Amino acid sequence: MHLHSWLTAPLVALGYVEGGRLISLVAAVGAGICLSLIARRVAGREAMLLAPALLWVQPMFIRHSWVYQPDTLSIALTTAAVLTGLLFIESNDDRWYVAALVLLVLDITNHMWEAIAALPLVVLFLRDRRWIRAGGVVVLTLVTIPTVIWLTELQLSGASTLYTHGTHSVGLGIFLTPGFWLAHLDFHL
Repeated sequence: MHLHSWLTAPLVALGYVEGGRLISLVAAVGAGICLSLIARRVAGREAMLLAPALLWVQPMFIRHSWVYQPDTLSIALTTAAVLTGLLFIESNDDRWYVAALVLLVLDITNHMWEAIAALPLVVLFLRDRRWIRAGGVVVLTLVTIPTVIWLTELQLSGASTLYTHGTHSVGLGIFLTPGFWLAHLDFHL
């Protein structure tokens, strides 16, 4: 169950077949902005400029920023959740806490392994001695994971249908072919 697919589907339905790439690029820009704001709060003005630059020179981030995959959306949702967690700690405004939880849930619906995004939120809240808030993140994560698994099982096809089809049709030997690995190096700019 990928939130990225849900956001892409309306664009594709409207005839914009590269909608997934647009979502990835917008998410990558959003991740850079959120990271910049986090860096400013944590390490100062110089870090505010350096952090997104370091993010954007990472080859895998560059690759994921233009492909039709949910990875940059996951990065954007994670950085946005951490940013809103920091804003909650600074302001003590519950709306920021709720925003962090909503972003975490969206992150987990985008990619199940993004449940790990709960970790920086828990650490932030524990560091600030907000035990109940940290516990709320843990409980929400533990409720979201089985809910997403259940919802994914209701889908007509799995979240990674193309990879699944490829491995079942061709066999696991597909992972041993140079074509499988080199396909990820094919840049279409």
